[in-house]
Amino acid sequence: ATQNDWVVTDCDQSVLSMRCPEEYVNVGLADIVVWVDPLDGTSEYAQGLLDHVTVLIGLSVKGRAVAGIIHQPYYNWLNDAEKIGRTIWGLVGLGVGGYIPQTTVEGKLIITTTRSHSNALVQEALDALKPDEVLRVGG
Repeated sequence: ATQNDWVVTDCDQSVLSMRCPEEYVNVGLADIVVWVDPLDGTSEYAQGLLDHVTVLIGLSVKGRAVAGIIHQPYYNWLNDAEKIGRTIWGLVGLGVGGYIPQTTVEGKLIITTTRSHSNALVQEALDALKPDEVLRVGG
C-alpha cells in the first residue's frame, strides 16, 4: 500500500450544499481560534485500544465554542477493514453530521467520562450527579 491509499479524497456531498449560518459569514480571522489534537487517546493507542483513538478539531468564534470535528480513524476496524474510520461534526446553527443521533431512555442519566485520566475530582462530580450509567471511554 502506498501513502496515497491512506488519503481520503471523498466527502459527504450534502455538507457542501448546506448554507453557512449568517453569524459566521463575515467573521474575521482575528475572531477565530482553532484547536487541534492530532492523537487524542494516546494511552489507548499505546495499549492497542484503537476504537478510542480520535483526531479532534474545535473552533471558537469571538471566545465562544461553535464547532467541532471528531475523526475516528479506526472506527469499525475490527468489523470491516474496507469501511474503516468515520468523521463526526457539528456547527451551532447548522446541526450535526456523520452519525445518527440517538436518544436515551427518558429520565435516565448517562454520563460519558474519561477512561484513563480519572481522579478524585472527576469521581466527586460523578457521585454528585448520581448517574444511572457511566461510560468510560478514551479519546
